[in-house]
Amino acid sequence: MINNFKPTNTIIKFVDDSSIYEVVQRNTRSNLDQILFKADEWVERNNMELNGKKTNKLRMTFSNHNFDFGEQLLIANTPIKVVTNAKLLGLTISDNLKWNDHIQDICSEASKRLYFLRILQRAGFDVPHLIKIGTLCVHVSAKDAPNSRRMMVLR
Repeated sequence: MINNFKPTNTIIKFVDDSSIYEVVQRNTRSNLDQILFKADEWVERNNMELNGKKTNKLRMTFSNHNFDFGEQLLIANTPIKVVTNAKLLGLTISDNLKWNDHIQDICSEASKRLYFLRILQRAGFDVPHLIKIGTLCVHVSAKDAPNSRRMMVLR
C-alpha cells in the first residue's frame, strides 16, 4: 500500500515505516513542510494515522556556520522532535556524520552479551554450551529488529 505514496523521489520505504530525506542547497528553502503535508493527505486517504510522537528530524550539514533549517514542523499538531542521532536499519546516523554514536551502540550491545555469558559461566555452564548460547545470541540479534530486547534461552 505504501508503494503508491510518492511525494518526491527522496523517500526510503521499509515494512513498517518510511524515512524522508531532502538535500537543501545553499540559499534555498526546505520543502519538507510540503512533503509532510502530502504525506498527511495520503495517510488520511488510506485511513491511517501518522504518529508525531515517534517522528524525528535529523538535521545534517557539512557547514561550520549555523544553517537555517526552517520553521518547526508538525504532524497532527504535534511538533517533530529534532534529534542529534537516529537509528536506521540498525545503523546509528549522527548529525555530525561521525561514527562515535554507532560504535558506542555496538560496544554497549556486545558488553551486554558478554555479561550474559559471564553470568552463565558463573552458574556452571561449560564452554561448549556457552559457545552455542553465544552463537545463538548473535544469530537472534541479527534477525531481530534493532530496538528489540527479546532473547531466546536454551533449556
